[in-house]
Amino acid sequence: MPRLRLFTAMLYTGAVLLLCGYVYYALLRYDGELFLLPQQDESLVVRESTGTGVLSVLQRSAPPDALLFNNPAARKRLDSSRLYDGVTLPFSLRLESVEVLHEFPAEARLVITGKGGEREQNIRDGTTLLIDGTPWDVHGPDSWRGAIRNHQGMPMATIILPAEGAAAAKPLPLSNGVWRMLPSGTSLLFQWYDNEAGARAAFPENRESINACAWGVREGGQVHRFDAIRPGDALTLGDGSRVVLLESRDLRYTGAPADPAIRIGVQRDGVKSARWVTPEIAKTDALVQFTCPGLAEMLILIHAWREDEALVQVFQGNEARPVHRHALFEKLPADPGIPGLSVDQILRSGTEVPPQQASIQGLLLESEVRRVLLREGERRRVDDTDLLYRREAAPPEVAYTFRVISPAGSAGKTLKLRSGDQVRHGSWVFRIQPAHRDAAKSAVLVAQRIPGGWAHNTGLALFAAGTLGFVYQRFRGRQGRGED
Repeated sequence: MPRLRLFTAMLYTGAVLLLCGYVYYALLRYDGELFLLPQQDESLVVRESTGTGVLSVLQRSAPPDALLFNNPAARKRLDSSRLYDGVTLPFSLRLESVEVLHEFPAEARLVITGKGGEREQNIRDGTTLLIDGTPWDVHGPDSWRGAIRNHQGMPMATIILPAEGAAAAKPLPLSNGVWRMLPSGTSLLFQWYDNEAGARAAFPENRESINACAWGVREGGQVHRFDAIRPGDALTLGDGSRVVLLESRDLRYTGAPADPAIRIGVQRDGVKSARWVTPEIAKTDALVQFTCPGLAEMLILIHAWREDEALVQVFQGNEARPVHRHALFEKLPADPGIPGLSVDQILRSGTEVPPQQASIQGLLLESEVRRVLLREGERRRVDDTDLLYRREAAPPEVAYTFRVISPAGSAGKTLKLRSGDQVRHGSWVFRIQPAHRDAAKSAVLVAQRIPGGWAHNTGLALFAAGTLGFVYQRFRGRQGRGED
């Protein structure tokens, strides 16, 4: 019986110690974040307030402006509409150095807002995602091309045209009234009209009525353009030279290979000269510009009067295809020999973004019947769904060096911490916040107060040993007196 009583008493004592340890652990445990700037000290660990908390919380349910940070700049990371708890470390940490070990490419993210609410997901080139039950192929991110709204600009359109041998279609900005020629033998012309009736009536009845060629004179960095070929048209330059169009040949589409050319006369310092210029010669000619986009095998004419739809007509050879009413993003109906273009943008007044501005990224989404080009940071609506493409910098892999600062201000122990590792000082365990995207400029540490360490553990061990020894000695004393 004495042994049973001893076992029961020790079991009871152990249970009491376990309960006390649990309560002690729960009272002292605390999770939060510590924000550090280089060469700055900080000791306040904050977390979003839950309305409850441990007894040792220094500040409870406080707005960011009321929190007692060593460095006030830390408040900028917090949401001013929320409340926070704060616990002060028994020391401060100073961020002494930051070493970037590895940088990762930015993450492409698509925010989809529709009838089912809002969702956000990472996207990669070549993947397929479902939007309102429709599968869309993802192409990019890639350099964005297009136009931006500008009230001092001109009517603009951006089409997306499949490129031969390319994995994805490519955007092509078009300016009002300016032909665009492609290496594939296709020419495109976008024109803006006041209303639908004017846009429909402006389509030519046949190819012969299309003004196929234009010429111009280069002077400095400018080109003086003539939109029609009329013998006798002339221009006097700033240096007194005179350039005149004398005659032309082969300027109409016949279905057979043509050799269009214009004969240009130049009078300079009293000396006259004349020569024939073809479109090929004009590519490198220092004086004359000459193009014949209307002689291409395929012509695509786009007429618009509003910003969400257009009328499109295709000439393939001498054959004029029917005019098609074309909604924004919609692919042109499939037809042998005709590329399935789509109109991505129509602006009443805009400006083309130069292609060399490659820092602007775009994402192309393509379904069976539509294409949508998303510019980074731009929200576009497709039916009842809003689409927003954005890039977020991926947190780099870093290594930090900290210095522990005592309450008196003296420098103490040095701590080193890398992404994915953790370090302990006293009752506090620190690790790098993996979601902090500016980790190369500042540090955000996940700080956890976890009772332990050599001081706590030694004290608890001595307390437990003393308690068990007391119980054991008491039972030995009773056994010696013959008690049972």
